[in-house]
Amino acid sequence: MMAKSSNAGEFHSHALTVPDVGLSIHPAPIDRPQGARPVASEKTAKASSLHWVNRLATFLKIIQINVSDLPPNTGKITEGSSGLNNHGGVAPVGPHHGLARMKTVAIVNPVAGFGRAPHAWPGLLNRLGARASQVVTWWTKGPGHAEFLAAQAKRSGFDRVLAVGGDGTISEVANGLWWESEGRLPSLGIVSFGTGCDYVRNFEVGHTPFDHLVHALGESVLSADLVVFQAMGLHGRPISRVCLNVIGTGFDAQVIARYHRQKIPKYGKLPYFLSGIQELFKLSHFRLQGEIDGEDFEAVSLIFVVGLGQYFGGRMMITPWASPQSGRVQLVWDQQISLLDLIRLFPQIYLGRHLKHPKVQTRFARKVKLTAEPPALVEADGELVGLTPLEVEIYPGAFQVAAEKLRVS
Repeated sequence: MMAKSSNAGEFHSHALTVPDVGLSIHPAPIDRPQGARPVASEKTAKASSLHWVNRLATFLKIIQINVSDLPPNTGKITEGSSGLNNHGGVAPVGPHHGLARMKTVAIVNPVAGFGRAPHAWPGLLNRLGARASQVVTWWTKGPGHAEFLAAQAKRSGFDRVLAVGGDGTISEVANGLWWESEGRLPSLGIVSFGTGCDYVRNFEVGHTPFDHLVHALGESVLSADLVVFQAMGLHGRPISRVCLNVIGTGFDAQVIARYHRQKIPKYGKLPYFLSGIQELFKLSHFRLQGEIDGEDFEAVSLIFVVGLGQYFGGRMMITPWASPQSGRVQLVWDQQISLLDLIRLFPQIYLGRHLKHPKVQTRFARKVKLTAEPPALVEADGELVGLTPLEVEIYPGAFQVAAEKLRVS
């Protein structure tokens, strides 16, 4: 299996973070009583100007922003950053909170977020003010196009690539960056617009798309693991792909397959829910065999999950002890669980408490080889990719993700 370079692109360290209160700093007029004539004395005028310069410097010191950090050719602090915390106080502001100046491209899925992206994305950029000019926007034109654009971005020397969409968009961008052999591997920024948005839940990047954008353009990056896996493609040919979050075989992949067959509009979580209910009444166990870190493995299961991140299926904490920085994946599978047990267990998955059930098993691993009888469907990052046999290997720290820290559940 071929390893790829994990060196992130270099970028400049100039940064700006300002309070999100809509404040603007403009050249202030000299304060004088109403009706008074302007002061003609050059000495007095200079003293008054110095007075206002000192006041401005004091204000900038209070919010911990250096004058040298202000963007060129602007005399104001632009609206819409995250300098204030939710309680109205001034949050710590430093280089790690800033909007880094680097060669950046955003790959935007126009159908993400129920089709809101074409309107919402320009609005987010407008809130950035002058810094929006550093972001090039490329729009995807259909499935697989984000992967093509990400490869092009790597070849073109971009330092950071933003994936703007759901988990499927993020997965396509990651695959495009990883498998392109030309150029340095850029760091990855995430702006979630999709229905699931599970991968971003592993990181502290705020809760709104604008919060995500500010962090996606920031200087702080974390090393994150990825999984390289091989499976039998849907067209009968072996495939090799990368996964950043969760791989699932069996029941969850069957739900996704039914979801794509549904003849109803694909908006919100209702279609997924209906697909899950329909698949519940068609439960079938798979006889699994293989190796986990070289040890023989056997089980009769409905589902087998490989987790780098904690969530899948829209907030379901399927692998609650997983971490994108642990250097291992968390495996979760069942042992001949019944329909009734599964229905009872389902609400507990959202809280990560399903591991207490005696028929649910878990362990950590670095390499997995798995076959299923009959062959089981495989999904990765919420997208149906193929069938077993499945081989998985983790690559620790292979990606750089724009975030300050991991989220602790």
